[in-house]
Amino acid sequence: MAEKKTDSPEVVAQVIPPDVQLTAQKAMQGAEARRKALLKVYKAEPLVPVNVSPLYAPYFGRTMRVMINGISVYVRVDGTIHNVPETFADEINSRIAHINRNIKVQTRMGNSRENQEGSPGELELY
Repeated sequence: MAEKKTDSPEVVAQVIPPDVQLTAQKAMQGAEARRKALLKVYKAEPLVPVNVSPLYAPYFGRTMRVMINGISVYVRVDGTIHNVPETFADEINSRIAHINRNIKVQTRMGNSRENQEGSPGELELY
């Protein structure tokens, strides 16, 4: 016995009324138009040189994907300089700073010789 495909136009028309389909289609077209307009805004921003050291590869992988409002930029994590829009450069630098803070905390907490306190709260690990 042959089964009906659930994504065929006849089945979709039975499940979703045509007026709802049309409304959803218009909403999707509007969202795509807004995304394209936002892409033009990001392309108009000044380009900022950014490089990500290969030392960050264990944290980010070989490439770092930065997605802002549905628009993605990929930056190789190999130390090469990439020119990216300012908004994306700010996010990349923020991620690097976050990793640096984590490494600093791990280093301080891992140094057990210097982590002895005479009274509680004496050391500031963060």
